[in-house]
Amino acid sequence: MTGFTHLVAGVGSTVAIYVNHPEWVKNFNEIGVFLGSFLGSLFPDIDSPTSKISTLVRNPFFGIFFSHRGFWHSLSAVIIVDFLFTFLLRFLMNIDFNFFVSFIIFFTMCYLLHIFFDMIGNKGVKLFYPFSKRSFSFPLTGWFKSRTPLEFLILLVYLLIVFEGLR
Repeated sequence: MTGFTHLVAGVGSTVAIYVNHPEWVKNFNEIGVFLGSFLGSLFPDIDSPTSKISTLVRNPFFGIFFSHRGFWHSLSAVIIVDFLFTFLLRFLMNIDFNFFVSFIIFFTMCYLLHIFFDMIGNKGVKLFYPFSKRSFSFPLTGWFKSRTPLEFLILLVYLLIVFEGLR
């Protein structure tokens, strides 16, 4: 999937929550919510030199030690990155608790959504890396290629389901 697809799916899911269930997010910090959604939607691709997030960060370290759709697309990475952001935002920077909680919840939601969408792709993801190097993908998706009209159709169907399903 492209960065555009991940971003629209993540931020679109966040908007669907805001539109259909404002009571769920009435106490959240909106900047934290949307910053978390934006970064969580793109962060797993930090190991790809051509991704939107890696061009923003400009740190070759992330891609040198890890293959694309390896560590950064695993559940282990979600946990570790959440702990690192917790340490950075809450303990080092002493960020407001409401902003922090809003950021972490939506960052994690969109990070997991990114992984889910990449499991649709023909390569799958190493979901349990480093404990297993097996790639996981959904059945019957071995023929799927990114940057095709089918990718946009999948995104459109997903957004329709999310907006209608959250009503």
